[in-house]
Amino acid sequence: MKQGVAIGLVLVLAMLLTGGWMLSREATRQVVWAQTLESSTESYQVIYTEEQLRAVGSSRDALAGNYVLGADIVLTGTWEPIGTRLSPFTGSFDGNGHVIYGLTISGGGADTGMFGFARNAQITRVALEEATIKGNCFLPIVARGRNTTVTACSINAGRKTEA
Repeated sequence: MKQGVAIGLVLVLAMLLTGGWMLSREATRQVVWAQTLESSTESYQVIYTEEQLRAVGSSRDALAGNYVLGADIVLTGTWEPIGTRLSPFTGSFDGNGHVIYGLTISGGGADTGMFGFARNAQITRVALEEATIKGNCFLPIVARGRNTTVTACSINAGRKTEA
């Protein structure tokens, strides 16, 4: 009898722990649609609009932030690259499976790309479509960088948004 109760308690405890893990995992998935995504060590700003994306390069604090796209974004007008040699992008940016359409740069400067200059940054899964970049551009996602990791990015790869 005691052995049966012990086995029952172990099973109940295992179900509670498994259920709690699944609830925690589901809650984490839902947080992506919130304005700010919290992890154990960093906070991520979720970007949904062109204005929010353009604001990434607006100040030194913004250049050091952590960002994740929460939607596809269509850009209008000429793009001002994020970060310069004197004020580089030093945060992290995750495209999160979304596409940025219509990035247009017509300048001829050395830091011609979505990110002009990045230092100690992480740039992941950025997808540019319908991009037009004229100027000195070696890599359209990050024109120049130092100690920066660029992973799984693409430009004009023919991806389309879902209807």
